[in-house]
Amino acid sequence: MPNIFGPGGSGVNETTERPPHAATGSASDTWFRDCSSALLKDGTVIRAGWLNFMLANMRRAIRGRNVAENETDDDLLLKAINSVDRDVINVGAAGALLYAGKDANGRHQIKRVKAGTNVTITETSTEVTIAAAAGGGAGLGAYPLAAQTYSAAGSFTWSKPANLVLARVRLWGGGGGGGIGGGGTSGGTSSFGTHVSATGGSPYGGAPGQGTVGHLTLQGAYGLGKDVNDTRSHGVGGAGAMGGGGGGVPQAKQTGAHLNGIQPGGGGGTALLYHGQDCRGGSGGGYAEKYIPAEDLGATETVLVGAGGAKGNLESGNGAPGLVLVEHYFLVT
Repeated sequence: MPNIFGPGGSGVNETTERPPHAATGSASDTWFRDCSSALLKDGTVIRAGWLNFMLANMRRAIRGRNVAENETDDDLLLKAINSVDRDVINVGAAGALLYAGKDANGRHQIKRVKAGTNVTITETSTEVTIAAAAGGGAGLGAYPLAAQTYSAAGSFTWSKPANLVLARVRLWGGGGGGGIGGGGTSGGTSSFGTHVSATGGSPYGGAPGQGTVGHLTLQGAYGLGKDVNDTRSHGVGGAGAMGGGGGGVPQAKQTGAHLNGIQPGGGGGTALLYHGQDCRGGSGGGYAEKYIPAEDLGATETVLVGAGGAKGNLESGNGAPGLVLVEHYFLVT
C-alpha cells in the first residue's frame, strides 16, 4: 500500500517497524511551546513516538473510511471526513416522510413513529416492528371506506381522493340484444382508464363478452334460444359474468321490459313464437376486476360504461348496460 504521510527519502533514516509509544501520564491537557530565546533550549521537544502516534491516527482515518490512497493527495483527510456525513433523503412515491432535515447544529433529524389506535410498536437493538394490537380490532391497514358506482352507459371522469392507498375496480361489459330471425347489436365495452376492461356480449346468441384486462377476467354466458326445428320455445339472454341474468318469457308474442337483460351485463331475451323463426337471446357481458395502488393511478381516470345492445325486433329484449364499481381504500388505524 502507499506510504501515506510517512517519512522517506535519502538520509531521512525512516523505519518500517514502529517504535513503542508510551502515554504521557498527564492528568491535564498539555500544549507545545516555543523556546523563550534563541539561546535557551526550553521549547517543547517533539519525539518520534508522538509523531508516530499522530501519523497512525491519520492513516487509520483514511483507511478506515476506504479513501483511495495517494501520497501526493492533500485532501485525504478531508475526503475521509466528508465520507462520514452524507445527505439523508426520503424515497418512494407514497407514504409518510420520516426524514426532517438537519437542525441548527447540523444534526440529522428523524421523526418519531407513534402508535395509533389498536397498533403496537415494539423495538429491539436491531429492528422496529409495527403491528395490530392483540385483540384490539382491525389495527393498522387499508380498508374500503367509500365506493363510487357508474351505472349509466357513457363516459365519466373519476378523480383520485386525497390520501387514497388502493382502489379496487370491478366492471361489467354490456349485454347483447336478443333477436327473432336475426338482428340486434352488441353490448359496449366497459373500462377504467387503461387499468381494467371487459367487452360486451354479442347479439342473437353470438360470442359472450370477456374480461380483457385485470387480475380477474371472466366470460359472460351465451344467449340461448329456439331454432327452426323447435315447436315452441323462447330465447333467453345470457347472464353477465358475475352479473345480471338474461331476459326472456315463456309467453307467445309478448313484449315488454321483462324481455330486457338485467344489469349488469345481462343479454336480452325474446318472446315465445311458433316454429318457423329462430329466437335467440343476446349473450352476457364480460367481467374484470383489479386492485390498483394509488401511485399507479392518475389524478383522474376515464370511466366508460358499456351500453346494452339494442334488440333486433319488437318481440325481443335489449341487453342490459354494464357497470363500473370503484372501491376506495384508505389507511386507517
